[in-house]
Amino acid sequence: MMNPVNDIEEDPHNPDVLYLATDYGVFVTVDNGKNWVEMSSSAPDVLILGLAIQERERDLAIGTYGRGFYIADIYPLKELKADVFEKDALLFDIQRVIKWRMLERRGQQYGEFARTTNPPNGAKIYYYLKDTVDKVDIVIQDLEGNEIQKLKGSGSKGLRQISWNLRKSAPQSQAGQRRARSGGEVDSGVYKIVFIVDGEETQTKRLEILDDPILNIN
Repeated sequence: MMNPVNDIEEDPHNPDVLYLATDYGVFVTVDNGKNWVEMSSSAPDVLILGLAIQERERDLAIGTYGRGFYIADIYPLKELKADVFEKDALLFDIQRVIKWRMLERRGQQYGEFARTTNPPNGAKIYYYLKDTVDKVDIVIQDLEGNEIQKLKGSGSKGLRQISWNLRKSAPQSQAGQRRARSGGEVDSGVYKIVFIVDGEETQTKRLEILDDPILNIN
């Protein structure tokens, strides 16, 4: 089947990664064009006319023929090299997070009927597994090694993503009291993300959390 190409973009941080806009969706290569795969297994096969990369945030802007507009997170793809797929497990670098304060300001809004919700506040954590494993834990710690939160990740092989909503673990309940679902939001600062596979600590990465630069409300 022929698949006309409408646009191509090179990753600004990894020249082996290319993004392809076609009549049947977006394709990506991590080996400089030797092999191509669909970028998403769930996105519709629509005609893609243009691509643009926002280098600072590492977002891929996708424009369709029907005037649709999508934004895809391509942050971990900058690290994809041939040797990555030989590792048993890998935790990717984690993009810094801004604690945006979503305050609604009511008034005249010309685009009231053409709006969408903002993405949730939180950190996206990406990791790779060469083979399926029994258990994956993501532990968030402060710089002193105290546990802040513990997340359960998927043990299925491949590139996986898990999100942290920047909240602490719920405090231990006292006798006769119902335990809260989660604790309060963490302060801005630097935290450690510990990647544990089948009970073995494999890697630790750094995560920086910043306050909203506009409102700066603590």
